[in-house]
Amino acid sequence: MKKLLAFIAISILLSGCRKEEQQSLPPVPQWYRDMLSLHSQDKVFVKAAKDGGDWVISFTDMDYRISAGDVVIYDCSLTGEPDIHLDDRGRWVAQGSPTGIPFTKGKPFSDSYPIFTYLYGDTFNIATSNGETVVFLFQKPIRAESFTMPRVKVYHNADRIHKSYAIDGTIVIEDPDGHFSEARTLEGAVSIQGRGNSTWDMPKKPFKIKFPEKNEVLGMPSNKSWVFLANYSDKSLLRNVVGMTTSSIMEMQWTPEFRIVEVWINDDYQGVYTLFQKKDVGRNKVDIDVAAGDMYLEIESSIDEPLYFYTGRCSVPVQFKEPNAPTDEQYQSVVSLFNGFETALYSSDFRDPVKGYAAYIDVDSFIDNYIIRELAKDIDGNVRKSAFVTVLKSTGKIKFCHVWDFDLSYGNANYFPGDMSECNGDPNGPYGWYVRDYNSNCVKADGWYNRLFQDPEFVKKVKVRWAEVYPELKRMPEYIAKYSAEMGDAVSRNFAKWDILNEWVWPNVKVTGSYAGELEWLEEFYMTRLRWLDSKF
Repeated sequence: MKKLLAFIAISILLSGCRKEEQQSLPPVPQWYRDMLSLHSQDKVFVKAAKDGGDWVISFTDMDYRISAGDVVIYDCSLTGEPDIHLDDRGRWVAQGSPTGIPFTKGKPFSDSYPIFTYLYGDTFNIATSNGETVVFLFQKPIRAESFTMPRVKVYHNADRIHKSYAIDGTIVIEDPDGHFSEARTLEGAVSIQGRGNSTWDMPKKPFKIKFPEKNEVLGMPSNKSWVFLANYSDKSLLRNVVGMTTSSIMEMQWTPEFRIVEVWINDDYQGVYTLFQKKDVGRNKVDIDVAAGDMYLEIESSIDEPLYFYTGRCSVPVQFKEPNAPTDEQYQSVVSLFNGFETALYSSDFRDPVKGYAAYIDVDSFIDNYIIRELAKDIDGNVRKSAFVTVLKSTGKIKFCHVWDFDLSYGNANYFPGDMSECNGDPNGPYGWYVRDYNSNCVKADGWYNRLFQDPEFVKKVKVRWAEVYPELKRMPEYIAKYSAEMGDAVSRNFAKWDILNEWVWPNVKVTGSYAGELEWLEEFYMTRLRWLDSKF
């Protein structure tokens, strides 16, 4: 059970002066300046321990040493939140002890002084003279587990796997160490079919399989259909994993489960794939009651369902997933709902909770979807592609239910609009508003989210939600390290098969020349964008 701590400061002893008025403040301690620098880098605290005459402050990726003569760390976890207040002369008193340090109201941390360092509940803190506290959250490091990666072997007698139709075949799924399930081998007949849009045209092909009956695969809930994503242009092999991890942190209605596996087709090695639950309606997936009138819809510019429409004002492409053959009444009700939403959204009363947009949508789900997509700087995330919503009979509102498809995100798309706001002259880099500013046709300042951000209440809710999830979003480098370590030497086999680390593959932003470089770029992009968004929110 993880015990969250928070962080560090000091009890500065100002002795020898009987009159506070004659007291001069000492220089701001260097260790405190160093701590502020580490805090700005989002360092994740692990523990604080005495080592001889020093305190050693451990983070997930480094240790920092401070003389115990400079720092006193108090454990207030059992005694309760410390009493820190101003005396009648405007000087700080901490736990009954005068510090002699005046209130630096309105000044930044860098121009203030540490007054009390303590552990309390889930935090480890530096209380400072500006009346605020520098907080470092404790997080137990996310460590990679040691196991042999699952192996998937697909067999068929056709000339190749086709996208336009399914072929018959068999599959063997091996979990050599029994890491994910007790059944170390699953064998059976399957149908096999290619999938994807731009990804289908790449040498390493994505595909899907379907069992005749439901099967539990590698410990994931029992289903018939499963998807194998190839991640060819994503040389980190992890962008879809990062997207789904973000979805889990945001607690979306459903986050597709996944496993990273190695794949052979007719004994020809294909490399590292991500095996996902197929996105559809089901008890362990999009859990709605289609028979009762609930609907599952996809916003997708590459139309691949028989029934679809474009919204009246913003031309957002919406297609029916379930039911794929709705009644005329259902079809008209959905068209009316989306057009009613857009009419209300762009009306003069759009902020009104009864007359405005809130009457048509699940606002919280719109916020969660926004944060996930904007953080990823997802080129397809501007209400254009791979966006999935439900309309429940009971609520009659549009609700984002899950996310999908992140191979062209987190710094792996080189065709963003050149007029992006605040992108520091680099539209393909980690700065700049995208999902907020661009509509589904990539026209600036005319989309759903652009209009929603004109409502101060919506902005306030985004900021509140961001503050809730930011501490866990900061941990993504740990997840990246965990999953990359668990792949082990499979990465080398993948890039021996697909020798592209020194080649540009559409639509790469960078060619780093090594797998370590690819991981470094993914993490750098993610963390830089995370901090940029935090500065804005």
